[in-house]
Amino acid sequence: MSDTGSSIFKKIVKGFIYVLVLLFIAEMFYRFFWTDPPMTEVVYGNHPTYHHVPKMFLKSGLGEMDYRKHPYQVEKPADTIRVAFIGDSFTYSFTPANETIPHYLRKMVQQKYPDKKVEILNFGFVSYSPLIEEVVYRRLVSQLKCDYVIQLYDTFDPQDDILYSKSTTFDENGVPLAVAGEEFLKTGIRASALVRFVQFAYELIKNNWHYLPKHQRFESRIEFLLQPKDLQELIGYSFSVIKRLATKVKQDGSKFLLFQYPPPHLMQDLSEFQNFMASWGINSEWQPPKESPFTPLVLDFCRKEQLNCYDFGPNVRKMEQNLGENGSRLKIYNNRDGHFTGFANLDFAGFILEKLESQGFPSIVNN
Repeated sequence: MSDTGSSIFKKIVKGFIYVLVLLFIAEMFYRFFWTDPPMTEVVYGNHPTYHHVPKMFLKSGLGEMDYRKHPYQVEKPADTIRVAFIGDSFTYSFTPANETIPHYLRKMVQQKYPDKKVEILNFGFVSYSPLIEEVVYRRLVSQLKCDYVIQLYDTFDPQDDILYSKSTTFDENGVPLAVAGEEFLKTGIRASALVRFVQFAYELIKNNWHYLPKHQRFESRIEFLLQPKDLQELIGYSFSVIKRLATKVKQDGSKFLLFQYPPPHLMQDLSEFQNFMASWGINSEWQPPKESPFTPLVLDFCRKEQLNCYDFGPNVRKMEQNLGENGSRLKIYNNRDGHFTGFANLDFAGFILEKLESQGFPSIVNN
């Protein structure tokens, strides 16, 4: 090699080493001084399969008790009718365990059918959506040979499904295997903090200096309530998850029922909910629609797919009407987080029992 060639080679090697040193310094800087933004604005992940579960289940408890600590055995006892709920925080309920919808339903069934062995389990949790619920069903509930699987569906679940799909692992047929929490995603090339920062910067610029696209942000949730037809693609994705889940439930020999319920935003008198509405960036001039534009989309989808779906909205409106002008709407929803109270959960449980009976309950479906 000539002196000129040798000199060029040395410069290339030095340059390469220099770049490597800079990359190493940058990697160390971002690893120790930069924190990854959350994948969603809803909740952080903490479980490699279910994304997030009650903290008591992170090390043990799955397969021994439901999410509200009601014990069960994986093998269904003889002559037992087993009912499993899946859903989000309205299912888990921000109330004591003895004021949840599944608990009230359990009490009603015990009183009405004292000679029947009925087991009612609650697998709903905060900020779940159909995508996570499908993973929970396939991994946890499917083996329980339930007779009835009840899914409670929220107006804002379609947005959650899109958010969670970003971290979900699917098989070759599009079936979700795990909805991994964020800390479990730092594998492969994303193990590098520098790579993750570059990806973050790209998303920031692409989304006009926001990490998430507008339709995935919390601020846009109200659009699912007012203008759901403008979000048909996102809603259609959520519906496809429900269809796949319902198909799996039926293949397992169980009956599938879906119940859609309204958020407090649709209350016709929101004077007692100023704190809650303000947390959504909604001022006191907000005029709630008379009817939910989202509900007809759900019911139309269910009719096309021949699913057993029911709307709890009329019951909520009736509850509000029965309160009269001077009655407190806080009897139905609380003002802190807008979830149903025990009073509303009791009414919801009665509504569910009525629809279960229309589907043959308390007969045993899955032996």
